[in-house]
Order: sequence, then structure tokens, then C-alpha cells
Amino acid sequence: MDDDLFDGAPIHVFSIGDDGRWPELVEAGQIRVGYPETDGDLSTISGKRDVEDQFDLGRKPGWPKSKILAKFVTDLSEGDLLIAKQGKSTIRGIGIVRSDYHFEATPTVGDSSDQHYRYVGWLDLTFDGQIDGIETDGVVNFMRGAARKEHTDSYTEIRSLILDETTNAVENYGVHVESALEVIEEEATARSLGFASDDSVEPEPVSAVNIYRNRGNADDFAEKIEQTVGASIDEELAQKLRKVLEEHPATDIETLTMLAGDDVRIFGVSSNNGPEYATLQRGDYVLHQVDSTVRYLQKVTYSLNHLPNHLREELSEVLYDTHEYHGIWIATGDPFTVAEEWSSVEGKFQAELDGSDNENLLLSRMGYFDQFNPHLIESDGGASEILTSLFTEYNDFDIPEPVLMRDYPQSQVADEPWTGPDVETPRDGCFIAIKDAGSYKDSKDIYHFKAGIPGSRQLRNAEENGVVALLQEHDEHGWQVDSIGMVGDIEPVNPPDTESENVDNQHYYLHFEEVYSIPPIRLDDLKPYLSKEVLTGAGIFKVTPQDLDLILSWHSGTLEIALSEVDSARRPDLYKQSLVHLVAGRNLAFYGPPGTGKTFTARELSKMICGEDGVHLETAHSEWTNHEIAGGWQPAGSTDSDKEWIAVPGVLSRAGAAAESSLRDDGQPSWLIIDELNRANLDQAFGEVFTLLDLDYRANREIEYGNDSQQLPLSFRILATMNTHDLAQLFSLGYAFRRRFAFVRVSSLTADTSPSDCSISTPSNTTASDAIDLLNENTTDTADLIVEAAMERLMYDESDSPFNGNVIDPVTIFPQLATPRRVQLAQESLTEREFDLETEYVVETLVAFARYTDERDLLELGHAVLMDALTYVLAHELLFPGETTAETVDEATQAYIVPQFEHVLSELRRAETLGDEDAIVQAYDDVVTVADELGLPGTARALYSAKEAGSILE
Repeated sequence: MDDDLFDGAPIHVFSIGDDGRWPELVEAGQIRVGYPETDGDLSTISGKRDVEDQFDLGRKPGWPKSKILAKFVTDLSEGDLLIAKQGKSTIRGIGIVRSDYHFEATPTVGDSSDQHYRYVGWLDLTFDGQIDGIETDGVVNFMRGAARKEHTDSYTEIRSLILDETTNAVENYGVHVESALEVIEEEATARSLGFASDDSVEPEPVSAVNIYRNRGNADDFAEKIEQTVGASIDEELAQKLRKVLEEHPATDIETLTMLAGDDVRIFGVSSNNGPEYATLQRGDYVLHQVDSTVRYLQKVTYSLNHLPNHLREELSEVLYDTHEYHGIWIATGDPFTVAEEWSSVEGKFQAELDGSDNENLLLSRMGYFDQFNPHLIESDGGASEILTSLFTEYNDFDIPEPVLMRDYPQSQVADEPWTGPDVETPRDGCFIAIKDAGSYKDSKDIYHFKAGIPGSRQLRNAEENGVVALLQEHDEHGWQVDSIGMVGDIEPVNPPDTESENVDNQHYYLHFEEVYSIPPIRLDDLKPYLSKEVLTGAGIFKVTPQDLDLILSWHSGTLEIALSEVDSARRPDLYKQSLVHLVAGRNLAFYGPPGTGKTFTARELSKMICGEDGVHLETAHSEWTNHEIAGGWQPAGSTDSDKEWIAVPGVLSRAGAAAESSLRDDGQPSWLIIDELNRANLDQAFGEVFTLLDLDYRANREIEYGNDSQQLPLSFRILATMNTHDLAQLFSLGYAFRRRFAFVRVSSLTADTSPSDCSISTPSNTTASDAIDLLNENTTDTADLIVEAAMERLMYDESDSPFNGNVIDPVTIFPQLATPRRVQLAQESLTEREFDLETEYVVETLVAFARYTDERDLLELGHAVLMDALTYVLAHELLFPGETTAETVDEATQAYIVPQFEHVLSELRRAETLGDEDAIVQAYDDVVTVADELGLPGTARALYSAKEAGSILE
């Protein structure tokens, strides 16, 4: 052991108790902690105070549970050394941390409270129970608490003690333990250099890579090397491998894709060498040696080691007629033929690596799979440079990045959107079921369940056309729905001979008539919308047809249809911008000259989202009153002789009722189009109903008319049109209206829409710094509040719904966009991206501009307006991930902030009348210039044009 490699590295010590669960932890390769009071995910904590706050633990005497949990979540890192102790002086195992923190609501290892775990490569120092462990006898004393941290000034003592005590306690185990400790130390060294863990489902892009040696002497080893490395696997072998993979639900799409390629080579390594190959990943290099000759140099394209162990055992049987080869990798393309004695290759490496000696070149020479010393490889320029130097005819190549099915794609718009399986939702017989629930395993076409688990009777009695959405747990993304099965025959397995046998223990096979793989949907994303709680223990859950429809349409519903149609529309930018406003929770006002297609745009956009029957058109007029909009009492007439007066809904009440009905029946809203809206006296027509045009009030207020009422769904929108040529004859737009609508200009197709330079017309010495310098600690707090409010606006919370969760009704219209995880990812993406703005963050640009307009006594912009603008930017990122730019921010300020300047224009006209316009004109010009300097040229042009035309909606 090289002591210098471990100076200062932490050794974490955890007590594993005396409950007989140590063998279970070793077999699972895990360390687990938990208490009955800590039932919850700790992924977001940063210290023990967070744990105390989350579970209301308070401060307790003794070793605090909050500190133990905080240490477990935040202190441990991949590559750290870990000791499992019992009592004060017994070491039961030593291992290497192999993963980040994980949470499992229903633990599959340990007791019911052991929800918090990490993966660990253990060396079992009880040797399968032959001894209780290594007694330290005072050489090293551990505190009696459940967790602490040692440092490696004591590791040498611990190591020596383990070796001495093992030799004395268990015959012939001393050499084995010394080798195993070397492996742990080697892996700790490799992981400290940043090599990816086997637990990574999505491999990191190749950066730091290493070199390994795979060797063997037997004739069958040489034969297999030639069959699987020296030559491509033949179609017969490929079919056998694919058959094994396709029958297992844990198989991911990339593994099947890799095997379907041309010129595929595949090799495995014995499980006896498991620790040595722990860090071998895609992009690493392997020298294959038979007897004393190095035959091939191969670059790894893909690792199969994220697949379950028993599945890799089946693949090993196909490849090598034994289940011992657990480490399996794929390479594509011809390997480089070395055909050189190992002694010669070894000499070349030693000469290249500054004369390294035999002992330092390889980390271990005990097994048949060795890793070259990563310190030497890294310090000499990296694996690729070394190999191309040693083997002058070897041409290195870049391996392709993995093609993975991600929940948060780079673009929602595909050339051919995934259409989903052709499944007819049954009226009765919709289920969600857990795959691999129990000690058995499911195949692709068979679901194995036991009579005693919840929901089994309902599944056995299901209609012939029943449908099951299948859940499976994934290491990185948790529980996901990844396939849909059509219910076929259900048969008992080994039916009981007599009626007296326990029927609850009867097992059944459900044979699916058809199984469709679907892009994975995280259960956490679905949960807020499902009609019942779905737990992740063994169980079958009968759900509603609406629940199943949601799952079937998650990746192929109205969102994908709308995005595809927006992308192919004649004016994609206009439709794209309008769709973002709608998802952000705004009503829309299309304005422009006559004949530019405002009503057509409103109708087509509505049909994209609501369907042909989801559009209701009304034309406004000057005689509108609240009775026409909300409704009210009306004479019953001759058809209802028992009543003199009846409550009749108005335009908005009828539209709200239609939207609610459409949501219940079809899972999508219907909308109202009001043509020529500014011909109406809006205050007279809408009155108190104006409040309900704002989403924040819809959950708690209704449109009241007569003795009846109607709620407006959160996903309901008004799309209005406004003819700007009639402004002189039309009613002015009040502040209440401007706050509740986003304004989108529809220009003529023949108009010149290219941006013009407005800076020459606004002489001003103002710079962006004049606005940015106004940012301070108070404005930072305001910015944080605006970000939080924008995120909360978009996240789905059934308590905000007017229908108490009985109808799926997110603000974002599309449920997929409203999940907290997705909104958080979008915000993080915006925060991390560099925009062509003068501030570091988007929200700072908005706040700086607002502060400057206030500082110049021109306009005080409320924080709600800034929240609206930021919500638009966030909604854009949800719809079009990675495409949000400074231009998007500019669109937001034009739509939400510029209309608020309408009354400033009135002040300008009044000042001109009084001959006192110099101060306000200069302030206005400075604001225009600041907008341009901050990186909002469209906003600057809009404000300048409005000043010239005397109206915002010119």
C-alpha cells in the first residue's frame, strides 16, 4: 500500500447493530441507516438542522439522529473508505463507497425504517459468519455512537490489525484479505480520480480513461477471445443475447440498440475479479492476453454492468456456458492486433511511464483482470496518448455518445412524434402493477403475482380487454411506468390440491396478449394526477380510465400534437410565442390592422390544443353588460310556467361550463374567442368577473349569476382580437385588462417586420450600469421572490384547482409540464445558461429595468408584472428546452411590461399640451436606451414606436 495515496482521506465508521442483518447488507452491497421518525427523502438537506426541521426531531440527548443522517447524506463521497462496526471494538467489514445517497420509501433491504442507503463494495470480515469480526482489543477504539469519521492517520493501524487478526482467526485467509484490501484501496484511488461508478445508469461523457489487462491461459479462454473479440459475434449468438434481454423488463433501449448494430464484439470478466473491473467504463482500453501473448487492444464502447446481476448471469451462460462472467462490455469495430509478448509490452509501458517498476505498473497481479496504475497513466498524458505512442500503427477513435431515453429531452419537437400504442381504454379494467414484485422475476409477456397481494382479485376478475400499466424501479430515476400490457389469459401456477390449502399463497401467471414499451414516465410525476395513491411495495392498483388515458397520452397527447403543428404552421414564430403565453397562464390579445389573420390565428391555435369542438366564438359590441358576460335572471317564458324568472348563464359562464365538461370527458379544455374585444366597454361588461381572468383567484371564486354559479378551470383561456385601426372609436384598455392579457402583434404578411435601429433616435448618455447599479440586497430578495412565485405558478397543486383534484386541470394546460421536477430542471437550466444580457441572471435584467423606470419617476412596475414576464421565460424553457435565449426575455418584456407604459404616453401628451415635456421626454428616452443597453432591443423599439405613434398598440 502506498501510504501517500491515503493521507487525509476520510474513513467513515457506522454501527450496523446486532440484528442479524449484516449478511443481507453484504449480499446487497449496501450500507443503510434510518429511524421510525425519519420517513422521507433527504436528498435536499445540507446539514443536521435541515433534518431536524424536516422531521421535527428537535435536539435530543446523546448522539443525535439528525447528525447521523446528515453525515450519511452529506459527508460521504464516492471512493471514501467505510468501516462497519459492532459495539465499541468489533469490525465486521470494510468497504468502498460506490454511489451517491439513495432513498427507498419501502426498503427491500434491512428493516422498515432503513430507507436511506448507499452502495458499498464490502470485504466481509466475518467470513460468512465463521467469526464475529475483527476485535481491535484497544488498538483502535470506536465511539459507541452510530456514526463518526476517522482519518487515515489510523488507517495503517486498522489495516495491520485486520491482517494480523485474520491470519490468527481464520486459516489460510490472510493472503486473501490482503489482496482484497489492495483491491479496495485501488478502487478508492481510481474513484478519487473521478472514474464513473457502475451505478450510473447514464454514463458520463468520456474524459478520464484508463487501461486494463484481461488475461487467461486455458484453451476455452483463447477460443472465446477469438470468437467475441477477434471476430464480430454472429447473428445466431446476437439473437440469443437479444432474446434474453428482451424477456427481461430491466433491459434499456440502448442495450438493445447496441446489440442490433454491425460489427459488434462482446467480452466478459469473471465475477472473481469484480472489484478490479469496478471502474471499467465506456471509452476505456483493454489489452487481451492469452498465455504470455497480448493479442488485441480494444476500446470499450458500452458497459452492461448497470443491468441486474441475474440478467448478466444469463448473458454469461449464452456467451461462455457458465454464469461466472458478471462483467460484460460491448465494443464496435475491429480491435487492434498487437500479437506481442507481454514482457515486451510491459517493457514499453515502463519506458513510456518514466521508468516505472513492475510493482507500480499494475495495481494488482493476483487475478486475471488488472488495472494499470491510474496515477501513472494520468501523469503521462492519458491513455490515448500513451497507446498511440507505444503502438504506432494504432489509430484511436472517438466512441459515440449514448442515445438515451430521457425525461427532459433537448427538444420536445421531433420530426415524427411518438404516437403511442394503439390501446382502447376499457370502461372497467384499468390497472397499475409493480413489475418484479417479489422473489420471482417477470418476463416481457408474463406478469407473475400472488393471490394475497392487494388488487389481485380485481385483476383476476378483469375484463378481457383490461389494460395494465407496468411500473419498474430504476436506480437513477426511481419508479417509472415503462410499458403497457393488454390482459390475456390468467392461469394459476401449481393450483392447490384441496380447498383447505391457503388460497392467499396461490400464484398466478397473467399472459399479456400484447406488451408495448413506452418512453418512461416517473411515478413521482404522475402521482399528483392519479385518482388514488400508488405505493411501490408489491401490489396491483385498480385505477380509473382517466388515469390510464393520462399515462397513454403522456408522451403522445395534445402537447406533442400542438408542438408538431406549431412547428409546421405558416407563421411558426407567432404560434410558438402565443403557445408559451398560454402555458404561462395568460389570456391572449392578438392585435393589428384589419385582415392580418388575428381571428384565424386564435381559432387555429385553439384547435391545436382543444380540438375542433373546443372553440367557442363570440363578437364583442358596445352594448355588452355584465348580464351578457356573467349571466343573470331572465323571464322564464312559456316553456317553464312554474317559474317567472330563471338564472341564465352569460358568455363567460357558458364557456367555463363547456371547459369543465371537456376536461372531465376528454382531458383537455375548451376556450373562448372574443372577436373585436375593444369595441366593448370592458369595465361595464366584465365588472367583478375581471378578477376571475386572473388564475390566482379561480380556486376560491365563482362567476355568480342569478341563484347559480360557475367556476373557471385553471386551463381555461380567452383569446381576444383587437383591430388597432379603430382605436379612436374604441373604449380604452384599463390597467386591470392589461394585467390579465398578453399582447401579441399580428402583422400583415406583406409588412416589413425586420427590426430597425432605434438608438439614433433616442440621444442619451444612459448605459446599462445606470440600471444595474440600482440592484442591491433588497432587490436580490425581491428577485428571489419573483423566481419562487414564477415556479409556483407553473407547478401543479391540486389544492389550487377549482375542482379539488377531481379534474386534472394544471395552469400549464399540459400535465407533463407542471411537475415540480420538470419546473425545477427548467429553472436550473436558465440559471446555468449564459444569456446575451448585461446581468448574470434573467430575473436581474427584469428587476434592473423596473428599478430604473421607478428611479426616473416614470413608472412603478409592480413585482407581479415582473413575475408574469419571468413565468413566460420559464414556460418557454419547459416547452422548448435549451432554446430559450435573450430574445425570449425580450419577448416577455414586450408582452407584459411595455403595455404598462400606456398611461405614461398619456402623461407625455398632457405635458406636451402644457409645454412642460422636456423632463418626462428625457426620462422616457433614457428608459428606451437602458432597455437597449440591457440587451432588450425589441423592448426599446416597441417603446420608441409607441412614443412616436402615441399608443402602445399602434
